[in-house]
Amino acid sequence: YPEIGIDISETMKAMDFLIDSGKVKQLGVCNMTVPMIKEVQRHTKQAIVCNQLHYSLECMEIVDKGILEYCQEDNPKEKKPAKLPKKRLQHQPAHYW
Repeated sequence: YPEIGIDISETMKAMDFLIDSGKVKQLGVCNMTVPMIKEVQRHTKQAIVCNQLHYSLECMEIVDKGILEYCQEDNPKEKKPAKLPKKRLQHQPAHYW
């Protein structure tokens, strides 16, 4: 997205139908910026529950472009990302394959 010749409103209507009919449980997107997420959200009644992005020490686009902050804001149509308890990260040995 945006794909030339593909109408996002038609795509989102199809996703609404799939969710309403029980064939799909939740709506997620991939590699979308904040303006893209907002545009997609305008065309669906469903909450976007996930935006899968590449994130590493070398690639911090999620922070630099404000995507993380936007997804963490209180928004009635969007779910907040689950927080990983700090205790799960403490005292974990590094694994090397």
